[in-house]
Amino acid sequence: KTNGAKLFEYLSESSKASSRRQVSSPGLEKPPQAFEETEGGPRDWFSSPRHFVESVIFENFVCGVIIANAIVIGVQCEVTIQRMMEMSVAVSDTDAVFASFELTFCVIFTVELALRIATYRVQFFLMPDWKWNVFDTILVSLQLVDITAEALAGEDGDTNSMPSN
Repeated sequence: KTNGAKLFEYLSESSKASSRRQVSSPGLEKPPQAFEETEGGPRDWFSSPRHFVESVIFENFVCGVIIANAIVIGVQCEVTIQRMMEMSVAVSDTDAVFASFELTFCVIFTVELALRIATYRVQFFLMPDWKWNVFDTILVSLQLVDITAEALAGEDGDTNSMPSN
């Protein structure tokens, strides 16, 4: 299968699993029938952290951010390849734009992971999807380390911004 087909299959399976979790999750404040009847309403999303994290809106938002991140990475690769072909190493405005996108995606993914961990606590790593949860945790952690290292290197190692005598 192509990567696109795998992504589509994962997203559809994730959506099905999410809808099953919504109905069968223990600890819901409302009975499952009431939850099913009101699914999707704003009051339902914010009635508990679990309803919000398991809502279709939240799941679709996260999927959209993942797709947008993939598109930005693709565009960034294309720009980098064009620069290499032109043998241009000068820093341009696009570097700042890509850095802004990277930081924005990092914040969104960190908040999403924090919401899921805060909602499920230890169950987050014991659920049927625990392997994906560990994978997400590793990816977000690596992204945080990368951004932190870049920020520290920029503060310590950037001699171009120092005034010359």
